[in-house]
Amino acid sequence: MRRFKQLYSFRSDLVHGNKFNKEVYWGHLREAREFARSSVNWFLNLLADIKVKFPYELSEGQYPDRDVILSLIDMNEAQRSQTRTLINNLPAGFPYVKAWKT
Repeated sequence: MRRFKQLYSFRSDLVHGNKFNKEVYWGHLREAREFARSSVNWFLNLLADIKVKFPYELSEGQYPDRDVILSLIDMNEAQRSQTRTLINNLPAGFPYVKAWKT
């Protein structure tokens, strides 16, 4: 995780034009590519696993989108458990207000 944060910080400095005194090495590119490849592989495996576990519950348009998956990844296990408990206990017809989503 530390290495990922270092590479991301390095990338941010480059993209946003911040001043930095770091050397760019081919190894940085190789590491960044490996992080990206691993992330894509993880997402594909997650979606395949969801499709296997819930073949009838989720029709084609019901799979979680990128924003939903990213918000779940950002939560720790306790937060996911609390969210699951809350969602499972919402009353039928609980309103959804688009304006609340930012």
